[in-house]
Order: sequence, then structure tokens, then C-alpha cells
Amino acid sequence: MTAQWTLGEFELELTEDSQRIVLFVEGHRDLAFWRKLLPTAERDRASVYPISALECPSVLGGERGRLIWAAKTFLVHELSDRLRFFADADMDKLLEVETPRNVWTTDYRDLECYALCPVCFEELCATGLGDAEKAAPLIAAISNVARPVGLMRVASQRLQLDLPFNRTLEKGFGRFTDRRASSFDQRKLAQALLQNAGISLSELARYEAACASEQERFRDLIDAHLVHGKDLVRILAHCLNIEMAAVTPIIFLSIGACTSTVRMEPAISLALLWLGAQPDGLQNAPKVQAAATNYMTAAETPRHQSTRTWLKNVAAVLHAQAHRIGRLRSRKF
Repeated sequence: MTAQWTLGEFELELTEDSQRIVLFVEGHRDLAFWRKLLPTAERDRASVYPISALECPSVLGGERGRLIWAAKTFLVHELSDRLRFFADADMDKLLEVETPRNVWTTDYRDLECYALCPVCFEELCATGLGDAEKAAPLIAAISNVARPVGLMRVASQRLQLDLPFNRTLEKGFGRFTDRRASSFDQRKLAQALLQNAGISLSELARYEAACASEQERFRDLIDAHLVHGKDLVRILAHCLNIEMAAVTPIIFLSIGACTSTVRMEPAISLALLWLGAQPDGLQNAPKVQAAATNYMTAAETPRHQSTRTWLKNVAAVLHAQAHRIGRLRSRKF
């Protein structure tokens, strides 16, 4: 997609419309996700755009990298209070990497992982696949294969090995697990990753030890915090014996069918409040606070983020929204 604005053009556009607020997301799939959660017709002064609409330099990390770059660029800008950015959490929470304060990240590792919420996954199997009984074996397959691969990704990042997971797993998990994904040859995948990266197999023991360490460190985290979105697609395609390209739409359709559940996820509800999804947001604050409290105090929650900080963010958004609504009501049209 050709960029819609340069930075200067975007600044001018916001300056000319002093009430407008903008949320940037990573890509067009994210844009469709937010249109489902908050249809355009229900927005007042809020807009959601993919980061490709803004002219950004080529940086590491693809669209997510460009989004983080833009967030940092606007962090101390005079328009900063009218801009927010929403990105996949990726491994930032796991590795305790600090993101700019104007960036909200997914409650789970990737956008696709909202499908692992029980209600969404039930919808995925019952409607998307037409068989609710497939849920249990598929959840087991995710835990048996996609979860340990997620931990292997974390270990690679922590050791700065930059192992080529996507290239190695380009054809799926067939080389490393059986058809039902009841077992997983982690050593075989580790060897393949090292070889494809041009790293000596003498590093295998160190890498395997790091993987074991990550497994112990995050033993209490639910799969949704650890599973990479692409690995979720791969394991479902493997178990269902269908093309990966057919899996992604099923995942997002299942999420879209459960919007009431997804809207109550803390990061989502926070962004929706900021976008003005609920004009009576102050009345709905207890629901959001309850969701945030339940999430942040759960055993599976990444431990470095506190409930107090999260609720403080919720309060700040509610205050800003009330102020914005007050300004709109006081204007003479």
C-alpha cells in the first residue's frame, strides 16, 4: 500500500481537525479486527489506520517495527495525546522489553491468540470447523507442539541467536510431530534451526538448556501468552490436514463472532474506551476495572506488570474521554 501521508501531512491534517483522534495498527488484518469491534458508523471523532498509511522508514520488525518507530516519533509531540498505537505483544512482555507509553499491546502474544480464549476457540471448532468435539484434541496439539516452539523462540531471542523459525517451518510441523501432534521432536527442530542459521551443533546443548529454562520460567503461563500466531496457524493446518491459507480466516472469523468477549479483554477495552466506543464510559468503568483486575491478578499473567499500573491507565483513559466528551458538548455547532 502506498503511504497516505508523510509525517508532515499527517500532522497538518490533525491540526486542522482539533477533535480527531487516531489509532494506528499493524496491518489490514488488524484494521478488519478493529472494524468488527468498533464499526466506523459507531465512531465519533476516532479513526483507525494501518501503519502503512503513514510514511515510515524501513526498520527491523516489519509493520510492527514501523509502528513502534512512529510511536516513538510522536511520543513527545504536541499531538501525542490524540494518537495511540496498537501492536502485537510479541515477546516484549515475556522478555520485559519496555514499549513506548503510547503503545498498547495485545493481551496475549499475537492478535491470533485471542482465538485461544475458551469462548472463541469453541466458536472456531463448532462453527468454523463444524465439529465442537475437535476442540479438546486441538487444544492438546497446541500445548504439545506450538507452546514449546513458542518457548524455543523466546530462548533464541534471549540468547540473540536469531534462529530462522519461519523459514525452517515453512512447510509446517510434519517433520517434527505425528499427524495428531501427540508428540514433538524438539531436538530435531532445534538441530534444524541451528543448521539453517549456520550455527555449529556444538551450541545445541546450550540452546536446549535455555529452552528448558524458559519452560520452567513460564510454566504457569497459559498457551495464549506463548504461542506465536503463525505457529497456531501451522498446528491447526497440520492437525486438520488443510492449507495454512484456509486456517487464518477461520481464526479471525471465530474471534469476530465473539466480539462481546474480546471487547472485555483489558487491552482491548482500554483502547475502545479511548476511541470513545462507550459515551457513557464512566458508567461502564467498573466492568473494565473488574476485567483488568481479574486479568492482572491471574496466575498466568506476565508478572512484571502490576494491577495498580493497569487500573491507573484505565482511570487516565476514562478521565481523558470524559474531558473530550465535555469539550464536544460545550462546542457550539
